[in-house]
Amino acid sequence: MLFEETLAGHMIELIWRIHFLSKRVIDQNLKKLNLTYPQFGILVALSKQENISQRKLAEFFGIDTTNTMVICDSLEKKKLIQRKSNPKDRRENLIVRTERGKVLTQKAMRRMESYVIEITGKLEKKDIVSITPVLKKLHDSLMQAEP
Repeated sequence: MLFEETLAGHMIELIWRIHFLSKRVIDQNLKKLNLTYPQFGILVALSKQENISQRKLAEFFGIDTTNTMVICDSLEKKKLIQRKSNPKDRRENLIVRTERGKVLTQKAMRRMESYVIEITGKLEKKDIVSITPVLKKLHDSLMQAEP
């Protein structure tokens, strides 16, 4: 156990373990599609809002613009996104998915949805209903505590 034998410590350790185990499976699934987890994240964000700047993508993910640029460079090389000049501010690039990027995003999302169904399929709906608000409170607490 990483923490003292406390209920809260045990809960945090379980969340970490769930995260690491899930990330490993997700990474393996994405690798089959020639995607990394950060690339997948950018594609999913773009599926929610096309024509977004690299700066806004960086803010959304809480990463610096340099990392966002590197991820977008790799997606552009794979012909999954395009950069277009913002007609209102030519210094800014807007990111859009290509048709190929849209198809791959859908394929990756189907894999992720299947994985979620597989791992949550053994849970009863009442358990999901009761734990989700608790996880939301923990998430909100972490967001407020962030430096």
